[in-house]
Amino acid sequence: MKEYRSSIRSKKMIRSAMIELLAEKDISKITVVDIIGKADLSRNTFYAHYQDIYAVLEELEDDFLSEMNRCLDEAVHNREFFDPLPLLRKFQHFVEDSVETNRLLLANQNAAAFCEKIKRVFIKRVMENLPTTGVKDREGFLIFLECVAGGFVSLYQKSLNKESTLTLDEITSEISQIYTWGLKKYM
Repeated sequence: MKEYRSSIRSKKMIRSAMIELLAEKDISKITVVDIIGKADLSRNTFYAHYQDIYAVLEELEDDFLSEMNRCLDEAVHNREFFDPLPLLRKFQHFVEDSVETNRLLLANQNAAAFCEKIKRVFIKRVMENLPTTGVKDREGFLIFLECVAGGFVSLYQKSLNKESTLTLDEITSEISQIYTWGLKKYM
């Protein structure tokens, strides 16, 4: 079904208002009235597109995950799972391109669940695209991936929230080296 321009515009305004409000206050304090006031839209328009404010947040998170999957698709196509630096640089640039929005997505009250989704997607995609016959210790490798993915997400989160002196560039380089070490150990 084709979405009308006014519908696309309304959703964009709602999402933009949500991002602005997340910069001002915690998601638990944001209301539909806040969003429609900031977006200058009616309550009916909001509910024509979203069930509640968490549906808006979920759509923003889904967009993030879609872009992450696009980066991972390119990595699969270019066989970058054995040399992760190009993949991690693409992801870093994606995060930097929308740094404020991504910071807000990783810093709100529901960020822990979102960060867990990011980790799960990364681990799943790596496991789907590495030759499983080449993994010497599958359980050890899964533990290693869990640590790498968790550390990667946590360090990016801290850097975006200015809780770390490490830059995204430094984090990306270090995670790439750690991941490469793990591939050598477990493959």
